[in-house]
Amino acid sequence: MERELAAKDYVPRTIAIGTNTDPYQPIEREHQVMRRILEVLDRFGHPVGIVTKSALVLRDLDILARMAKRNLDVEVA
Repeated sequence: MERELAAKDYVPRTIAIGTNTDPYQPIEREHQVMRRILEVLDRFGHPVGIVTKSALVLRDLDILARMAKRNLDVEVA
């Protein structure tokens, strides 16, 4: 993902995560895949939208807040 986002011709558009499957499944507590994805998106200044019913999203509030402060069109529903 980092290679794609770093490409010179890449134009950032909001990435929607969780539109088909909730990204905060119970196994996410252990593997933290979503957190690592958010860290990469944050590093590249990439906007993101997340759809979840899980309170586990609160674990990643530090990253989401940091992205929101930079006006990166962060949306959680």
